[in-house]
Parts: sequence; C-alpha cells; structure tokens
Amino acid sequence: FDDPSNTGWNEKRGSMVGNGFAWGQQSHILSWIYHVAGVENLVPSKVFCHMTKSDKTGADVSHAATVICSNGATFSLSGTSLLPGNAHSDPPV
Repeated sequence: FDDPSNTGWNEKRGSMVGNGFAWGQQSHILSWIYHVAGVENLVPSKVFCHMTKSDKTGADVSHAATVICSNGATFSLSGTSLLPGNAHSDPPV
C-alpha cells in the first residue's frame, strides 16, 4: 500500500470512493458478518471509524470501527496492512 506502482491497491477506479486495505480486504469480513447474522438483523444506525492512510499513496493502511445497529447489536472490527519488518512498509514497522 506504500508502493505507488501498485496501482491495483492504491488508486481509485470508476466510482470508487477510495482504495487500500479496508476496500480490498475488510470487505470480506463484513460480508461474512452479514452472511452469518443476516443482513436484515444488522442495520447500522451509527458508525464510528478511524483510518490511517499511507503518506506515499493515500491508500488506507489501518482502521478501526464500531458499528451500532438499530436492533441494539454492536460490533467492532479493525485491520491493518502494516506488518512487522520492512517487507510491507517504509520505514519498517
């Protein structure tokens, strides 16, 4: 996500609002949550989120969110592409 030449992860396409870790990977866990719980059971009424973006590419690299649903259910999720070492970030994490 820090490599500007990796346009598949870093650049918006078409009507996309953004690109990066959350757009490319966190969508899978959200799909699983809604599949297991039932999309009709988890209707968000409030969402609190923070994202950290790469200074080099603008792609999101880590995030955390809390989702409060209209039926009283609350869930949270987080993720990061920042792995220890220097293989995925410069400077190393």
